[in-house]
Amino acid sequence: MKNKKQKKEYVNNEMLLREIRRSKERGELTPEALNLIIKIVDRLTNNKMIYLDQMDKDDCYSEAIYQVLKNWDKFDETKSDNAFSFFTQVIKNGLAIGWNSIHKLNRKQIIRIDYLKEKD
Repeated sequence: MKNKKQKKEYVNNEMLLREIRRSKERGELTPEALNLIIKIVDRLTNNKMIYLDQMDKDDCYSEAIYQVLKNWDKFDETKSDNAFSFFTQVIKNGLAIGWNSIHKLNRKQIIRIDYLKEKD
């Protein structure tokens, strides 16, 4: 039986947790922490999400980075030591905020077709 090749982790939780601890001590994100977070954003935007327009992708990417920069210090390691999960969720929320801000749907502008049909 062949040995299965183990996937190399693109971001290790322990490395990310260590960098977040350093960042909290400094009061700002370390460059290494930011690089790890950017790897997560890259992976999600390039492998998990599908964008028809490159500008939409760039806008969502920027919003995800913004949300991380805004919320990175809210990670509480006393509640959980899974920094990877926390930041992945912040990034997903940022991507959703970016997408929803681009593709706003005003429900008042929707016209139902069945109301337009003439009654017989």
